[in-house]
Amino acid sequence: ILQIIGLGLFCKGFFPYKIQIAGHATYESTPSWPDDNSQSRPLVIEPEFDRLVFVVIDALRKYGFFFVFFLFNISVYIYMCVLIESKTAIPFTARATAPTVTLPRIKALTTGTIPSFLDAILNIAESDTSSSLEHQDNWVYQLKHHCNNTIHFFGDDTWIRLFPGLFTKQDGTTSFYVSDTVQVDLNVTRHIQTDMTVPDWNTMILHYLGLDHVGHLGGPKSPLMKPKQEEMDRALEQIYQLVAEQDSERIVKDANAKGTLIVVCGDHGMNEVGNHGGSSLEETSAALVFMSPRFESRPVLKKHSTRELPERPSAFGFPIIDQIDLVPTLASVLGFPIPKNNLGKVIVDLYRGDKDSSILRALQLNAYQLGQLLSKSIPEPSKNTEEYSVVFGDNSRNEQGYARAVALHKQALDDIKNEQATETALNAYLEFIEYAQSYLVDTSSDYGLGYMLTGLGLICISTILLVRLSLTPESENSCQEHKSWLHTKLFVMVSIVGYIASMFASSFVEEEHLIWYYCLQTIFVILALQRSNSWLPYFLCHNYHYCALLPHDRVGSFLHILLYTSTPILLLISRSQNAFLFSVYAVQFYLLEQWQRSSMPVPVPPWLLGAIVTLFSQAAFFCTGHSNSIASVDLSSSYIGVDGYDPLVIGLLTFCSNWAGSLWWKKRDADVDADAELRWWNYSVTLSAVSGSFLVALSLSVTLLREHLFIWTVFSPKYLYQVAWTCLFHWFVHMFVGSIVVR
Repeated sequence: ILQIIGLGLFCKGFFPYKIQIAGHATYESTPSWPDDNSQSRPLVIEPEFDRLVFVVIDALRKYGFFFVFFLFNISVYIYMCVLIESKTAIPFTARATAPTVTLPRIKALTTGTIPSFLDAILNIAESDTSSSLEHQDNWVYQLKHHCNNTIHFFGDDTWIRLFPGLFTKQDGTTSFYVSDTVQVDLNVTRHIQTDMTVPDWNTMILHYLGLDHVGHLGGPKSPLMKPKQEEMDRALEQIYQLVAEQDSERIVKDANAKGTLIVVCGDHGMNEVGNHGGSSLEETSAALVFMSPRFESRPVLKKHSTRELPERPSAFGFPIIDQIDLVPTLASVLGFPIPKNNLGKVIVDLYRGDKDSSILRALQLNAYQLGQLLSKSIPEPSKNTEEYSVVFGDNSRNEQGYARAVALHKQALDDIKNEQATETALNAYLEFIEYAQSYLVDTSSDYGLGYMLTGLGLICISTILLVRLSLTPESENSCQEHKSWLHTKLFVMVSIVGYIASMFASSFVEEEHLIWYYCLQTIFVILALQRSNSWLPYFLCHNYHYCALLPHDRVGSFLHILLYTSTPILLLISRSQNAFLFSVYAVQFYLLEQWQRSSMPVPVPPWLLGAIVTLFSQAAFFCTGHSNSIASVDLSSSYIGVDGYDPLVIGLLTFCSNWAGSLWWKKRDADVDADAELRWWNYSVTLSAVSGSFLVALSLSVTLLREHLFIWTVFSPKYLYQVAWTCLFHWFVHMFVGSIVVR
């Protein structure tokens, strides 16, 4: 209980919600133009568009969209490629940040912030409302309240949870019933011809889930992938042609009509097995396209501009931007205030031709908004951002960055035909914005250090108590047994110390499976050498690195029945390629049983049982294709036998399917004899001490390395897995269920 309480406190401090500026941006909080004619100029830029169609295709990575396929003329997104080639669509590669799962990515796309890693957990809870953006500034709220837009939404019901009460029409579909790859998208597409054709909306948001579901079921090379991509291309063609027709009619009826902007994007990508959540290139590279019929008739995105913009890094011929850059860009082209907590920067690539004054104003508003965030981050700024100055601590180079940019902006407005002055002001704004964004992103993690240290202290106390209990002498026979296992005991101690040390290095955390494979093989080599009359341990260490702790005859029949009746269930909820491993497990189980009987009457001491079970369980987890990345969590087997979404049932199936190999061996860790309860107690305390030691080491590691470059991509996912190992696997499966079985 003490360990669980400590773990909860530590997680509360390590995975906090980031502190946000309360309230929503308004027109009144917008700074004035820097020149003398500011009173005659509108505070916000005249919008380029008056309607928005925002299409999210879940897991639309750049490798799976038109980028690679277009370059090699084999794209399944034929219509999209035509629009890009005709300059009617402007493509980008949008760089997402971990965790690359839907809920935090939607937060990033709508608020411009870097979401908390805890959102990756809340992403699984369909009924969760604590992650709502109801009181956090975002462009959906801005369009609703400041642009008086009528907003319709159809698709992933995560949006409905995040933005309660903002949609006039809505039709949500569950995002976790991954077995559905057909109806989940048809329920969105049917609204194109029914609701989009009715001119009662200003903003339409569509979120397709089928592509992501296909990826989870069969990966990006699934035979279902190409038909699904073609389906998405046809849907986008319908949307574009319908919007083009409506815009042409609106412009004829109303000369002030601006046209419709269509944004197509992926929330994240997917890796080569179809999962996501980590930080690999495939998972963090999402597609992003801006397109509009207006680009054909009254293009604001001309490619022949003489003004030179800073070069962006590119992927497959298209510029790379940050996904959060979408937020201030939408604010600029749709004419609403930039959300208060935005960390993105305006995509100036969209402005080409004679829009210099609009670009500078957009950058000024972006720089001012970031300056407001900086004023909250720096305790005692020497000057207020209202006076066009922001202090950057001791960095004198950027101390007057904003003031300098505004002064150059004023000069450019006074001499609007001076392209050199305009370019100088533009570069000054961009320099300030780049630095401010980098500074704010680096300081966006607000750890609850008090909670972390308190939790770490409780975890340490509980582990110390468990270690003391495990070291209590059992009997004189126990001491004699310890002497007979001297070399094995020495190796186990060295392995524990080595594994604890590995938790302080990101490379070792990423390649943790190698540690367990090595230790599992080595311990059986030592056992074979130590007990030279037995050849079976040496044989077992070369067969997928697995072995088992076997029951004696007194309870053996019951555990054998439990073992072989549960195997088909574990096979059912595991990926098909893991089925062969369970056959190997059965053979190894039989061979190890023979070895254990041949080694009698010398019993295996509890400390060795604990060490071996830990090796078995960990190695089984990694051998079935899992890792310390959230992307390796397999959802494809989480809906077997269910016809709807139930968080408790789906959560249990997800755990069992991902830990199937470990659970198979866990059912064999009850080595009992005439003193069954005493041996089970000693064995369980030893295993708890080992598990607690690992938890202490990892908690200390993430505390000391909380500013590490890979804290959110390597150490945080590892800590989430350690929470699952500790709470679900050890305390629930082993201590609770195991104790019931043994007794």
